[in-house]
Amino acid sequence: MPANMTVANPRIIVKAIGALRDVLRLRSNAARRLNFGEMRVGIDFGTTHTVTAVVDRGNYPVASFDGEDAWPSAVAANAAGELRFGLDAAAVRHEPGWSVLRSFKRLLNDAGPRTEVNLGGCSYPLADLLTGFVAQLKSDLHHRSNAGLAPGERIQAAISVPANASSAFLTLDAFAKAGFEVVALLNEPSAAGFEYAHRYRSTITTKRSTSSSTTLGAARSTPRL
Repeated sequence: MPANMTVANPRIIVKAIGALRDVLRLRSNAARRLNFGEMRVGIDFGTTHTVTAVVDRGNYPVASFDGEDAWPSAVAANAAGELRFGLDAAAVRHEPGWSVLRSFKRLLNDAGPRTEVNLGGCSYPLADLLTGFVAQLKSDLHHRSNAGLAPGERIQAAISVPANASSAFLTLDAFAKAGFEVVALLNEPSAAGFEYAHRYRSTITTKRSTSSSTTLGAARSTPRL
């Protein structure tokens, strides 16, 4: 990897969003009320996998689920209308009668509030699938991860969202409905830019004041200046 190439990750999403709020002075009331009864996380909803980093006394460890650092961005359904998400969706991928939709985040590219998805012989609103997916992620953070969440502990999240407005709205709405307290948003290309500025700040000078960053996603690549 070239010396000036960086990769955005959920750890930097947490730090970058905090810096962005400081610069723009847009601290939310929710952020001001942080206390020991709440856990703060950064979530990168990726096309193939979703990764969660936990804020822990100035460190940002990645949460693991059943020993795996990444949570599959997948949905499964059968003809009876049963749904599975994430790890549970991956677990039934070889079982007869189940249809698995991997990398379903790609469907957000041209989606709207009424977009429907055919899966396992049934039709589902994409927004409902996304909400179910995020709700299962929240449940697994409580019950299948090493995040150390106490029963009933609230989760405040800084999340990365796709660059286009429709995808960002659907993602934000799903996290809110699933019970996350969303305190900050950062679009994915900007996360890459903050990673560069954080790691290679000394390369930005009066003679070199403009840099370009690109997110190399499984579904699309998006440049930013």
